[in-house]
Amino acid sequence: MKTLHFAIAVTLLVILSAIIAAIPMEEEKSSFAYITDVETRAENVNSTHAELNFSIKMTKSKKIDGLYLRIKFFDASTNLLLNEFSRKIPEKTEEYHSESLTCTIAKNHDYRVKITLERDGRIYSTREIRIFGLSTIPPDDEKLEITIKDADFTVTGKSGDRVNITATYYIESLETYEGVRFRVKAVQLESNLLADEFWAERKVESGKTNLIKFNLTLPDKYNYRIVLEVWSKNYITGKRKDVVKFNPKTFKEESSKGDAFRVEDFIREQELRTPVSTPPPYMPRAAPGFELLTALISGGAILWLRKRIMGD
Repeated sequence: MKTLHFAIAVTLLVILSAIIAAIPMEEEKSSFAYITDVETRAENVNSTHAELNFSIKMTKSKKIDGLYLRIKFFDASTNLLLNEFSRKIPEKTEEYHSESLTCTIAKNHDYRVKITLERDGRIYSTREIRIFGLSTIPPDDEKLEITIKDADFTVTGKSGDRVNITATYYIESLETYEGVRFRVKAVQLESNLLADEFWAERKVESGKTNLIKFNLTLPDKYNYRIVLEVWSKNYITGKRKDVVKFNPKTFKEESSKGDAFRVEDFIREQELRTPVSTPPPYMPRAAPGFELLTALISGGAILWLRKRIMGD
């Protein structure tokens, strides 16, 4: 009977110890911060750098202070830290809070971006995003607000094994531009050879649909990808790709052994060319000091029971 009482007491002490160890400190219960959403947009952009504005939404305890928002930029290839930006979160803000931080970075890298909420070396929440292709964003002074809406292709003539076609593009613009540079390319699908290419300048007017036309001469009995590029001074600001089929029965994106392809059909004269997962929720640590208290209680109770059993 005494042994049964002793076992029950030990079991109760173990259960009590587990409950006490699981109780977090009051400060830990009241301090939390989570990143709920991240939005990024490019603002001021020049030829070498871009200003990226990060809008971070978070949920946090109202009384937490000393909290910092940090944004770190790592090279996506080497994982080296290239830039770091931070801002202190104002104290006594609402539970649902938004913070913005503008970061100026070089355009010649692809980035892994790590966004954290920290306080005194402790990370409360983390988000990661990746940013690629900043080098393709034109500077603000080279942007062209032009949209290619549609395209039509018409056969206008044939001479021997060459076909003349007219490409008509339907283009809209928010502004009027006097000399927009267009690059037109015709690529033979099966071989990926450049069959025709040239540059042209056209006026594009705002408030209307502009019908911009280009003439191409291509070898017959082949299929082509026609590419129209819209260029500012140094950047492509728009692009459209279409397929023209002179031999639709054999149309396919990749060549096969049965293709009858003649290299000599594509010899032409040289032409002048110009150029975040959300991390798991933070789990509060057990309150420090309770382990020692639990051990003392358990040890004292066991000694008391042993003395009582021996005394009896």
